[in-house]
Amino acid sequence: MLPLHGSASIELIQLHQKPDFLTDYEFDVLRLTNEGMSPQKIANQLNSDRKYMNQKKQKTPESVRKTRVVVRKKIERELRKIANTLRLDTNLRNIPRGTGLLIGYDWVHDTYVYLILTGEKGILAWYEHECSDKCRTECHATLDLIRQERKINLTPEQEKESLLEQFRLIISWIIGEGS
Repeated sequence: MLPLHGSASIELIQLHQKPDFLTDYEFDVLRLTNEGMSPQKIANQLNSDRKYMNQKKQKTPESVRKTRVVVRKKIERELRKIANTLRLDTNLRNIPRGTGLLIGYDWVHDTYVYLILTGEKGILAWYEHECSDKCRTECHATLDLIRQERKINLTPEQEKESLLEQFRLIISWIIGEGS
């Protein structure tokens, strides 16, 4: 399920399907947060949702805020678990929390690896490389997916750059160094 090649804050990701590591409630809170709803509006909507009506406890803005923290931690834990599986050195850079991104270094392949949460495909691992004709289509589709989900627009000049440079621009934007 995790491709080893190519394929802004978490709240900017448009999730289409529930990741396995989130409960239905956590996913609904994340999805409604992505739609721009405040904790109060999320609590109101969930309290009127049939799925949650029979529960004894009413959802409150505070419970929504707490759930947002739990969701962020679960996503970060899942990213770390995958990084450990791939044996990545992740002590390289301090990535802002809640970005759905983890950068590591693969000493065997001598390259950086980016683990990125996407709504459509879950967590992807992208190994930094210059694209060959063989992988260009897949890498371009991956970059387009990330840009679309995170609402990142590159200028026409930036789109003329290599896919590696475009990817670096996208990563800079995600971690808050871009514009």
